[in-house]
Amino acid sequence: MTTPETPITDDMSIPEIVTRYPRTEAVFRRLGIDPTYKALAHESLKASALVNQIDTNTLLTALNEEVSQP
Repeated sequence: MTTPETPITDDMSIPEIVTRYPRTEAVFRRLGIDPTYKALAHESLKASALVNQIDTNTLLTALNEEVSQP
């Protein structure tokens, strides 16, 4: 469930996140994740982070900070 403080959660998919929050694409690309990769639509952010050996909490923090910027 998303809240105003944390609009992005680890159960969302990367394409879902980028569609809702286009500014997050830069965060994914900085971390070496191509957000346009079609297979990402079938896995959660948590699973994508695990596969890419990125700490889920670090990724969530970076994404939520990005979307909270004016």
